[in-house]
This record gives sequence, structure tokens and C-alpha cells, in this order.
Amino acid sequence: MADPTAVPNTVIEVNGLRFTVDTAGPAEGPAVLLLHGFPQTRHTWRAELTALAAAGYRACAPDQRGYSAGARPDGIDNISSTQQAPAPPQSLL
Repeated sequence: MADPTAVPNTVIEVNGLRFTVDTAGPAEGPAVLLLHGFPQTRHTWRAELTALAAAGYRACAPDQRGYSAGARPDGIDNISSTQQAPAPPQSLL
């Protein structure tokens, strides 16, 4: 039996970093951006993504910087809490 909370994912590039993002719901639906905390990943939001999509929302849950394989800093000297997260691309919303 298929997982009822399974959602498609895509990889987006922002400022040279590649982020894995789970998306669900109609492209024309109101956008909802779900952000996980430490130590979770985008998978934390699987049930919510499914429920939001069923309610007509376009829900997106990216892995945060450091969790996506293409968005990990090279070494501890490149980790900074002062860097701002970029806005999600319009193509996801």
C-alpha cells in the first residue's frame, strides 16, 4: 500500500546552494511555507503537506541550509547565524 503522506519533491538552486523541497497542492492555491527546526528535516511536515494540499493550499517544505546535500557549508568556518535565508522562488509558490 502506498504511503498516504508521500509527496513529490524537487531540488531548487538559490545563491549557489541546492535545496530539496517537498511540495503539494494546486499551483494556483494560496502559498504556505513550512520550515523545520533542529534536528528535524522537511519530512516533519509530510502529514501537514497532505492536509494543506487537500484543503486547496500550495504547501512547500524545504530542508534548511545544512540539511540538503547541496546546501551544506564547507567546514565550520563557513557556518554563520547572521546569514539570511533567501525568499523561496516564485516557481514553488
